[in-house]
Order: sequence, then C-alpha cells, then structure tokens
Amino acid sequence: MKIKTLFAVLLAAVCAVMFPVSSSGEVILTADNCEEIAGVYNYGDNDFLTIYISGGNYHIALTDGENISIFDTEISADTNAVSYNGRYVYFFQNIIEDDIPGVKICRYDCGHQSKRYSVINTGIKILQGSCAADSSGNFYFIDGREVKVFRDYTLAESLYIENVPLKLVPSCSGDSIYCITARELAVIDDGSVYDIPVRTDMVYAGDGVFSDSSGTVYSYDGTVLCDRFGGCHGSVEYNGVYFGISSGSIVQVSGEKEITLCEMNESAFLCMGNDRFIAVDQNGSNAEIRFFDNRPKEEPPAVSSSGNVDSEEIKSSFSLDRFVVKENYLCGIPPETTIAEIKKLLDPKNCTVGFYSKDNSEKKSGTVGTGCSVNIKADEEYGYVIIVYGDLSGEGSINTTDRRLLMKSFLQKETLGKYSAEAADITHDGKTDLKDLTALNFYINGSGDISQDPNK
Repeated sequence: MKIKTLFAVLLAAVCAVMFPVSSSGEVILTADNCEEIAGVYNYGDNDFLTIYISGGNYHIALTDGENISIFDTEISADTNAVSYNGRYVYFFQNIIEDDIPGVKICRYDCGHQSKRYSVINTGIKILQGSCAADSSGNFYFIDGREVKVFRDYTLAESLYIENVPLKLVPSCSGDSIYCITARELAVIDDGSVYDIPVRTDMVYAGDGVFSDSSGTVYSYDGTVLCDRFGGCHGSVEYNGVYFGISSGSIVQVSGEKEITLCEMNESAFLCMGNDRFIAVDQNGSNAEIRFFDNRPKEEPPAVSSSGNVDSEEIKSSFSLDRFVVKENYLCGIPPETTIAEIKKLLDPKNCTVGFYSKDNSEKKSGTVGTGCSVNIKADEEYGYVIIVYGDLSGEGSINTTDRRLLMKSFLQKETLGKYSAEAADITHDGKTDLKDLTALNFYINGSGDISQDPNK
C-alpha cells in the first residue's frame, strides 16, 4: 500500500497527527476530535483502518504504523451499521421512503485515488436489524420484521437460520460473516454451526477464535481458551498467545503467564495483523492507535560450546537415556509432561537444571511444550529446545488449536516458527503436508497416536 501517495492526494482532509512513544515502547498515532469509535479492521497484511465519528461525520484513519492518513467520508453519523470486506468500507444508513423503512448502502474505496465514494443502492425495503458485507461482495441483512437473514440487497434469497437471528458479526479482516442467533453462532457462507455459548456481544477474534465482553475466549468447538479478559471489543490471538483488556490494561496471556503491556481504557478495540496487533482507544477527544508486536520470540537456548559431547561425559552429570536428541532438540517427550517429570527422567547429579518458556522467561512448574527450553549447567553448559510433535502452539498439549495452526500454514495465512514447523512434521518424513494433518486429526479424534521419536 502506498500510504504516502494516499496522504498526498487527500492532504486537505488530513487531521493533525502525533507520533508519541509510550513508556512501554509501542508507537501511538492519534486521530484528533474523535467522538466515537465505530470499528477497527485489518487492511492488508499489517495496515489497519480505524473508523470513527468526528464533527458529525464518519472518518477513516488508514495507517501502517508509521504514517496515518485520515479521510472525511462525508457520511453522517446517523448511519446505523459499518462493515469492511477486505477492500471497501460499507455504510448502511436507515431511510424512510413513502413511510416504508429501508436501507441505503454507501461504499468507500480506501485503495482508489480518484473516485472513492459511491452509493451502491437505495431504498432496500427492510426493517433494519443488522447489515454486513463479505469479501466476495455479498451483502447480508437481518430483517427485523420477518426475522430472516437475506443475501444481497435484492432480497431475492433468504438464508435458513435455525434460530432467531440477532446480529451479524464480520471478521476483523472482512473475509467471513457470522450470525449470532438465540441459540447458536453460525458462519454465513457455509452454514457451519459453532458450539459456543451464545452471547449477543460475541466478537470474531481470528480463525475459529471468538471472544465476548465477559472476558472469555472460545475456540470454534466451544473450548474455553482464555478467561482473563473483559470489557473490550474483541480479544486477539496469535499462536496460542492471547491479548485483551483486563482491569483497564492490555494484557498478554500465554499459558499461566500474564504480562501487562500498557494502560488502556475499558472500551478499547483490538485487531490482529500478520505480525502485530493494534489497540484503538478513545482518550478524551482523541482516538489513540497503539501498535504491538505479537510474534513470540523463539531464540534458541545456549548450546554447549564443545558441540557434541561424549555420552559418557553427559551421564556423569545427567541422563538422556529416556529422551531422543536431534541436533539441539530434546524429543521423545509425550504431551502433558510436567517439569517435575522431566527433571526426574534427567536424573541430574552435581548440576543445575532450568526451564524456560518460548519468550525465554523462567518456567518453574507446569507442563512443557514445543519451544520451551531446558538449560543444564554442569562442568559445561548444555541447552536443548523441547519439541513435542503435534504441539504447534507450545501449550504442551495436542488439540484443535494445533490443528487450526497447521491448517492456516497450509492456506498460507500464517508462517510457522522454526520450532512449530519441526513439531508439525508429525510423520517424521522431513516435510509438512496433508499426511501430517491427517495424523493430527486421528490423534485429536482418539483414533490414532503420534510418535515422539523423530527417528520412527
């Protein structure tokens, strides 16, 4: 995206911008005179749109984290719904024609330098309940009178919804639309139904991950992934690490570890890009856009300076008999193995053993997973990275989160880290393909096993 070009084209429409850096290090970009934040969306890989109201009209702040361009859409604040579909921002406005309620659709093209605003359709005769647009150009409407979901503005086709439709929920990137009903959460485009406890404030947080304002994050199968957040418009997730609002702060949660990143208001909006996420917060009359790096660091631990040490020398201080060593990987560890169990198997003598999480923070208890490391200090120092085959997320268990990460890598939506990629080679043939996904599915369904020995 050539954001500097966009900035030059609409220079007259650009508001004042500041670029302070907070004490926690993240860059803050500020859009002035913000009255209300309407939504935050992922624009491309790592660019973001913030849609907000200023001066009675909607504005769009387009930013890549270094520059920010703010455009006045000339669309009044009486618009009742906003949606983004990967290219266009759509505004759905209530209108009355001949005493019949309807909806007018206005489109704003953020990637075009000339004609940016157009009216798509006027006078759709529905009692507006909720509207959204997906990446394929389909429009969806909940008609409050007929209690149906319609596809496209001709209202020629109504979609079957098992229970009463209440709200349409677009994804942060605009690629999918979900429908919250009285009893279920369903994906519009393929009819899938998710086993998630339904709340009307449910927000789509990522591929198969949903959150609500009670602070709970769910996977698509209803599994509670995290329950430490609250009061925010969407928690976000990256490789098993969750970010959200807790007690007025942005909090990062990985397993049992919780880190406060910065102070925010309870009303912040969160959105994820490829390798970072943003939190947009209203601070007085300004909208503050904060950028955070979300990639977990996977630095290898210290390895013995002497390289491959003689096995007899190793046995004098600790034992590797119950493990499989592959380069500097420590394998042969079943899922759900605890630190205490590994220490017992190492049988350390005259040495100290330390365990560290993926972010290199010390880990004193709990289970170990892919990317964790063990550091052994005897006469020399030995470091190994733990690999649990099938555990891509590094949680130490093998579940649907790992399947989702593997599927995302196949769809080229996510690049696996070095250690996650090793753990994804479930069949131990030196590559990651559908055979690994099949083996992972069999394991999760209880009809197969995963060998933790990379030599078998």
